Amino acid sequence: MDMEIISGFVAVLAAIFFLYKFLFSSASKHGKSLPPSPPSIPILGHLHLLKPPFQRTFHALAQRHGPIFSLRLGCQPAVIVSASWAAEECFTRNDVVFADRPKCLVGQHVGYNSSIMLWANYGSHWRNLRRVATVTTLSQKQINLMGPARQVEVRNMIRDLFRSSESGNRSVNLNEAFAKQTRNVVMRAVNGRPWEIMTMNPPPELITLCDFVPVLRWVGYKGIEKEMIKLTKERDAVLQSLIDEHRESRATRRTGGVHDDEQEEEKKTMMDELLDLQEAEPEYYTDVTLKGLVLVMLLAGSDTSTQTLEWAMALILSHPEVLEKAKTEIDTHIDKDRIVEDSDLPRLTYISCIIYETLRLFLPAPLLGPHYSSQDCTIGGYHVPKGTLLLVNAWAIHRDPALWDEPTKFKPERFENETLEGFSFKYFPFGMGRRACPGANFALRNMTLVLANLLQCFDWEAAEPVDLNQRADFTFTPKEKPLHAICHPRPSMKGTLSQI
Repeated sequence: MDMEIISGFVAVLAAIFFLYKFLFSSASKHGKSLPPSPPSIPILGHLHLLKPPFQRTFHALAQRHGPIFSLRLGCQPAVIVSASWAAEECFTRNDVVFADRPKCLVGQHVGYNSSIMLWANYGSHWRNLRRVATVTTLSQKQINLMGPARQVEVRNMIRDLFRSSESGNRSVNLNEAFAKQTRNVVMRAVNGRPWEIMTMNPPPELITLCDFVPVLRWVGYKGIEKEMIKLTKERDAVLQSLIDEHRESRATRRTGGVHDDEQEEEKKTMMDELLDLQEAEPEYYTDVTLKGLVLVMLLAGSDTSTQTLEWAMALILSHPEVLEKAKTEIDTHIDKDRIVEDSDLPRLTYISCIIYETLRLFLPAPLLGPHYSSQDCTIGGYHVPKGTLLLVNAWAIHRDPALWDEPTKFKPERFENETLEGFSFKYFPFGMGRRACPGANFALRNMTLVLANLLQCFDWEAAEPVDLNQRADFTFTPKEKPLHAICHPRPSMKGTLSQI
């Protein structure tokens, strides 16, 4: 690297640093009180303070600087909120202000230039994407219509576990079992059938170091962007083949004289609905728009459920008393000549409590999705400038001793005789405000059904000491190691299982 390049590199970094100083010192000169902040260093700001798991790092910083504090992550100003009352202020009075998303590499590449529902800024396009996703897949009506598909995939999972145990292979990789079931349920909603060849994993991080220090992107730091481009091309090809296959199938049916009628209407999949929209408005509902909607369903709809179910079983195996109470509830309400069905779930309240408590302790995104201020605003009396990244430490709020009795303990009973509305602004595993996850009910229904069937049909024990360590990701909290467990068909259920 010659001296001109080095000089240019230093000049860019210096410009970023002084621009930040100018913006923030300008706010202070005008009497605007910024959130407190720890000492920073030139260029990197506070990046050197971030140690995984990040929600714990932010919690420790909040103990020293208060529930609302600011950081400079490279060239990106950020505010971290770690109190229920402050989160409520963000997502009520300032909800529209924080409804945008930051620009980042993942959104640009994986998110089709930030046009998909997860990464699009708040506005008419985002509102329409959310409406389409709800109408085609996530409404209560569509969730109910998905009942038979959920049941088929649960039965397939139970049958596989039973046959494996009967053949002597009793140790199960539950991460793989859950991933297959949740993926196939989502695929049935999208496409009407499972898609066994699909191997579509999410990017490891929603925000990367290159987003905070752009010069790293220019020098190809760790090949992050190169790998992202490769991932995007592979994923795009898979999604395009899915759309083309469904389009060709529709054309074949129509050539054969088969058309949608009133009886067929209720059987339409998400892909059918999207192709109908494309035929009506081809300029707006391009293949890219369709691929973006399907992508969000496949990733957000399956990976988070897989992660939660794995944590739930890990916690159950660590708490035998919870396991026994859950089995007692199931045996009390469900006959032994059939497995749990959708219609049984309202009576299995303790199973639902297990899911809720798992989401409290190990919510899929402990810092929620990243929010971005579209204009200046105030939180807790502090000035927050336009263009600030907002991270809400939901993990800390979910474990706040001022809000929860024995907050670090796994106690599903805390949710008994309570509605989720009663935990407003201290419990939000699916986010809050306009950007809250629209698929919460879809996920809860499937996760509760899966867990109830596993506990009804099998006796479980850990294959090895249960590890509750989390992988050190910035935005997600999967287990560090996949959960392996040993299952034995319950004697009272063997006859039923042999007939599935």
